[in-house]
Order: sequence, then structure tokens, then C-alpha cells
Amino acid sequence: MVSHRIARRSAVLDGLPCPSMTPGFDQKHILFLAPCFLSRRLHKSIRGVEVFDLHFLRDLAALGIRLTIPADISWKHRFEEHLAGVPFTPVYTPSFRKPLPNGTIAALRIGKTRFDALLLGNPSRGLTPALKLLHRRRCFERGTLIAHRTLRDEFAASIRGMNLRTIAVNGQIAAQASALTGQPVDTYYGLPNASEFTPADSPGLGDGIVRMCIIGNLADACKGTDVAIEAFLALPEAVRERAELHLASFKNPPEMPDPRIIAHPWKHSSKMPAFLREMDIMLVPSTMETFSQAIVQGMLTALPIVSSEVPALVEKLDTGGGFVCASHDDYVRAMATLIEGDDTRRKMGQIARTTATERYVWNTEHFVRTYLFDSPESVTA
Repeated sequence: MVSHRIARRSAVLDGLPCPSMTPGFDQKHILFLAPCFLSRRLHKSIRGVEVFDLHFLRDLAALGIRLTIPADISWKHRFEEHLAGVPFTPVYTPSFRKPLPNGTIAALRIGKTRFDALLLGNPSRGLTPALKLLHRRRCFERGTLIAHRTLRDEFAASIRGMNLRTIAVNGQIAAQASALTGQPVDTYYGLPNASEFTPADSPGLGDGIVRMCIIGNLADACKGTDVAIEAFLALPEAVRERAELHLASFKNPPEMPDPRIIAHPWKHSSKMPAFLREMDIMLVPSTMETFSQAIVQGMLTALPIVSSEVPALVEKLDTGGGFVCASHDDYVRAMATLIEGDDTRRKMGQIARTTATERYVWNTEHFVRTYLFDSPESVTA
């Protein structure tokens, strides 16, 4: 059984759900075990699931939940920056780079501390020794795994008997996890800061230029930047002269073959909402994605989408919020259609926003009640 759940709204901010911070979770103690925090992180930007986890932790603390977070010592200054004012107990480990040694050391330092629940941030074989040790010491009796990628057989076998519920970030992962575990797996994921991404008051910047963008760590080849550049250069000149392609962003922006292709220096995630409101179209030509916060950010901003055939992207466009492209020619046609079609852009952008607000807005209180403690009654003292 695999189901796709829509976030239930407990409070509304700018028309989007956010945690209501209602009573009921005070003093519940959660162990937040995430492989990204147990990996060495020096001189690298925070992105993707790390951005999600940091927002998630702030929301959990705001609900009155006590947090214990094992982490590689290289995360200390990141936590001080991104979790300033958030009460939590860190369990820092020497920087052994990987989740396996760091997780094991953290489990030893945690000892026999009892937690009301375990939150496991991603399936990782490196966490197996730590999980087994914590379970053997009865540090937790229940928990939830948020699967950002498919489960491996050996990992699934290692957590059997641990009373861990699984939710997945896309339908494909949910189906695989359900088949492997024999348990129902829901699809539930989204942006915890969705209310920051709102449409522009008026389309474009009023200069007649149609601005397309790709966002993310674009030095990563799987983001498909070259595909977008090639398609842009293949546009008829009369179409291309009305458009710009914005690439956001690079640590070291490369030279571009056309002045209408702009490679931006690295943009902090806090700058993205305003940046997207200056755009008209979002391109997501990735060759691999398990969720893609970027596409949801664009959809919430009411941008029409041009994407690859990656399943995690295709499922987000099944209501008509953009074009799915299988070839170079598909990209060229989709880009030209949206550059020339003001009404098409507006219509697809509105559909994209509606889909995103219904499906891909993360509600921490709903998650805790539904997937971690099952019901309001289970979290009462």
C-alpha cells in the first residue's frame, strides 16, 4: 500500500501551512539522527536536505520538543549560525568524516539515554552500527525514517524489529520501500519554509525580457546545465533575443558562450525567494533527483516548469504545471513556447503553484502528530 498525502493545514501564513506551535509536545525528547550531520562539512555550502533539516529542527523546537542531535564537530559553527536561539543538545564527535565512525561514537556517548522517539533523517548503511547499539540499549522504542533515497536490502534487514515507520520523499521510493519492508509507506515531503516563496506582484521586470533560470549547485553535472545552454543556443534568434538564461549559481562562475546567458556567483538560500520573483520560467533539466526543492520553489513562485523525465520531477507536473522533455528538440520547443506565450506562462504557473501548495508544503506539526506520535493522544503526559 502506497499513498500520497496532502499536508493538513493547522495554521496559515500567506495562504500556506506552517506549524501552529500548539501545546501537546512539551518535553517530548527526540533523537535526530541524520547522516548529513554525521559527515564532515567544511568549506561547503548548505543545500538540499541540509537546508530542510535545519528548518525542520527549528520547527520541532518551536513545538516544545527537546532535541538531541549527534553531529561531526565540523557542524558546530554551522549549528551556531543556523540554529541560533534554538534549544538543543548536541553530541559532537571527532571529525572522522563519515557516518559510520561518527555515528558509532555518538551512540556510545549517548549511552542509555531514553528518548520518546528516534527521527532518522535518511537510510544509510553507515548508521547501522549506531542504530543497533541504540536499539539494544533501548534508547528508543519507536521512530520514523524519512527516506530521501531507495532502501538497500541490508539496511532494511538491519532495522527490522525496531518499530520504525517509513515515509518517502517521492512515490517511486515509497513503492520500493513498501515492497522491501512489507509495510505501508506514505509519500510526504515538502518545503518547511514554503511561505517565503510567493509569486511576483506582476510578471517579469517590465522590460519585455523573458527570464529563464536554473537554480542549485550548478557545478554538479547532474543538474543538466549544459542541456539548458545547448537548447537556449538552438532557439531561433528572434526568440532568443527576447530571453535570458540565468544560472544560479556557481562558486566560480564559468564563461558563457552568449551574453544572454548569465552565470551567477553563489547565492545564499535566503536570496532565492526574491531572485525567483524576478524570473518568468524555471528549467529543471536534471538527470537525477529524489525530490528537488528547486522545482517546488519555482512552482510556489508560480513559474511554469520545463523539466527532464526524472520520475521525481514528472510526478510534480502531472496536473499541467509545465513541460516534460525527453530530448534536445523537446527542450527547444518548450522554451520557445513559453518565451512567446505570455498566457501559457501564466496559466501553467498558476497550475504549478496550486499543485505545490496542495502537495509539497511541509507541516512539522502534522508530521509529528501523524507519522511520529500517531495521534494527539499519544503525546499527552
